Amino acid sequence: MTTIDMDALSAAARIALSDEEKQEFKRDVESILSLGVALTASDTSDEPEKAAEAMHTSPLRADEPAPSLARDAILSLAPSSADAFVTVPRVLGGESETEAHA
Repeated sequence: MTTIDMDALSAAARIALSDEEKQEFKRDVESILSLGVALTASDTSDEPEKAAEAMHTSPLRADEPAPSLARDAILSLAPSSADAFVTVPRVLGGESETEAHA
């Protein structure tokens, strides 16, 4: 298994982690990855049949139109809004959350 660079991972996720948190999350990520390795090594030669069976026997609800929620109700639940829109921090383009615009 490869070594996990927690500094790069936390930067990609745009989160700040203490050294203690990095060690804790590194253990968690390694555990998750080891499960993936175990799944890859599993014999799944008969799984496509089982997956197809499940798709045909799983009941799905009908996709029927329904009334939308009122705009004012949605905007009242949003942490911030401008005009008739919910505003969120900019996450792309390298700007920090405090520099983001609506």
